[in-house]
Amino acid sequence: MARNAQNLIDIATNILLTNEREHSTGLKNLLYDAKVAAGQRSMLFAMVNGAFKERDQLFAVADEEGLMDAVALPSSLLPNPLPKRDFTELQVVLYEALLGSRRVRGTSAIVDLVKGRKASLQKTLASRRKRGATNKYVPKVQMPRYVRVNYLLSSDAEAEEHLKSYGYDFVPKFSTSSDNTVNVAKNCAQWDPVVPGLFALAPGTSMHGDELVESGALVLQDRSSCLTALALSPPPDAKCVDTCSAPGNKTMHVASLMGPNATGSVSAFERSHQRYLTLERRIGVQGGEGFVKPIERDFMSVDVNSEFQDVTHIIIDPSCSGSGLVASYGAGTKVELGEDENDIVTSNGVDEETVLELARAQTELILHAMQLPSAKTIAYSTCSVHRTENEDVVLNVLNSNPDWECVPAVPKWPHRGLDIEEFKSFASNVCRADYEKDSTNGFFVARFEKKEKDEVAKNDKVVPKDVEKDAVEDATSAVDISIKKLTRAVKKMVKEAGELKVKKVRKRLAAEFKIDAKVAKKRLKEVVQASSKLEIDGKKVKLRKED
Repeated sequence: MARNAQNLIDIATNILLTNEREHSTGLKNLLYDAKVAAGQRSMLFAMVNGAFKERDQLFAVADEEGLMDAVALPSSLLPNPLPKRDFTELQVVLYEALLGSRRVRGTSAIVDLVKGRKASLQKTLASRRKRGATNKYVPKVQMPRYVRVNYLLSSDAEAEEHLKSYGYDFVPKFSTSSDNTVNVAKNCAQWDPVVPGLFALAPGTSMHGDELVESGALVLQDRSSCLTALALSPPPDAKCVDTCSAPGNKTMHVASLMGPNATGSVSAFERSHQRYLTLERRIGVQGGEGFVKPIERDFMSVDVNSEFQDVTHIIIDPSCSGSGLVASYGAGTKVELGEDENDIVTSNGVDEETVLELARAQTELILHAMQLPSAKTIAYSTCSVHRTENEDVVLNVLNSNPDWECVPAVPKWPHRGLDIEEFKSFASNVCRADYEKDSTNGFFVARFEKKEKDEVAKNDKVVPKDVEKDAVEDATSAVDISIKKLTRAVKKMVKEAGELKVKKVRKRLAAEFKIDAKVAKKRLKEVVQASSKLEIDGKKVKLRKED
């Protein structure tokens, strides 16, 4: 037993070290690639994600207890100073002892050290919580287990028969009117009334090791994550592209909806080599070989004038803040639940500068995809709750490319976009998912469609191609100039002068970074919004006074 526990600790330690060394790989892919017994996989997911999320808290407790000094210096128990690997193992063991299973099992010197101080460490943690120095305990979010039928390899009837053979009863579908929450009793299952082929099981139900899951016939995927492919709903003959594919759940959901007799195709882009390998394996397991083609490449490198000229339907589910992943805040993890597809930029709280940078990249990706000549439908989604990455991106895209419009995405989904005046033209067309309302992670989906030619021709003014190109470039220009670089420049200007007129700051930004005056105006606004030290007072930019 102790040997098995130590093996799991060693695997978790290696995953955290590899993630720190190879940021592009991502915890999720490393976890999926880990060679562990099916029964241990959920434990490994919880251990790795918990230790990763709580690192600062765990080391703060250990430091206050004096444990960090003890392990950093030679002692009778640990005769040599700890190398980086052992500090990472300490992180994993501390998580298990204080926040995870609360058990300390293993055979290493680190395990023995923590086991001997467990009671004292627990008291230190409780003391820190009492005085507010450490986050209070947040119970695990009780998310239903969602399972999707892969129509390339199975059917609803086969899935239902399979579950019934294990003693599960299928109960009537839950409501989709004002109450879109899901409550499933143990040993029961419910078909989702909105997402075809999706059913819910009770929270905590383990499907790891199930024969249909292992064969790819059933896919563990969160409810909200299924909305993206459903919003796209490509016909069987569609030529599809997934711009940010790995690990591949959304990609293969698109293929599943197109059906086993589809005559179209799906091109799945992934720029990270490790994530590409995961994507390639998933396509094979879920029956997509020959139909779904993995491409190890950044979609932004596609020449829209000569490549992928026949693509009609596109999924864009880019890296985002991950602010909607409520399941990642408890002992259960987002990876264990299987609902997200992309690396999450931060784990606890996201600074405004990061969100603005993400939104600019997201906008650029959509506008790039819209330039493919045969493209007619785009589904855009994020696992974020920030309007900056959601409605604001939609608004910016529509303002930049009048040839496209935002149309209803998943009309049956009851919860729509933010009810704000500036979004009134499309708010009812986009979807938002929320844990409290929908028993799933926070999510956003929009569907763009290219207008018919005769509709575009109705515009009073025909925009020349070169002018239209300039407009698109204006919307994304200076995207490679980071908000931090701009903020530093503005702070330096203001600090030297004491205060500066807004117009003067804009003019100097435009000159220094060689950007258009309108872009400089927009970027200055972003800088002030993102900075805690700058403010616009009347017509002047000033440094905020310290409290």
